[in-house]
Amino acid sequence: MSHALTPAKNETGATTDVPMATCKLPISDWRSILSVNPLRAKITKELSAYRRKRGNVMPMFRKIIHLSTRREGEIIDLTPRVVAAVRESTVREGQVHLFVQHATAALTTIEYESGALADLVRALSVLAPDDAEYAHNTKWGDGNGRSHVKAALVGPSLTVPVAGGELCCGTWQQIVLLELDANAGRERSVICTVTGE
Repeated sequence: MSHALTPAKNETGATTDVPMATCKLPISDWRSILSVNPLRAKITKELSAYRRKRGNVMPMFRKIIHLSTRREGEIIDLTPRVVAAVRESTVREGQVHLFVQHATAALTTIEYESGALADLVRALSVLAPDDAEYAHNTKWGDGNGRSHVKAALVGPSLTVPVAGGELCCGTWQQIVLLELDANAGRERSVICTVTGE
């Protein structure tokens, strides 16, 4: 689908084939224009104003999940809390993004059963063994160099689709927080952001 462009004048007064912000294009056409348009910032601002005026702004719901951990290697099933946040958001179609605000904790999905959890803990111990030398420990003396390495390998965030107001996790797939800090007993915060419609 093509649309006629309104000629515009640039800073030097030359005519260009740049669409003016007053063009009435569908939002899908604006996205393709934004990727090559030299007036991107202006058009983005105008598009945002247009979407707000039409009420076409994607809803966002944010909740912070607070939890306390007791020991290194603890794995906490966050799935029920994330399900509750999605339901509270009233988003039917979209996604939920989770981010743990700590350098020695991580988020992933796994089947939440004792065998799989023990396998994960053992695999991480092979990748970052307790008895290895860590420069972080030498510099800071806090003994959790392995914790930082494990957390970096797994990662601090996770995104899960939402369809029909429900998480799109597999039957045996749960969302978990991994407590990886060698220094036991931590307060953890997971930012849960649900976007969609």
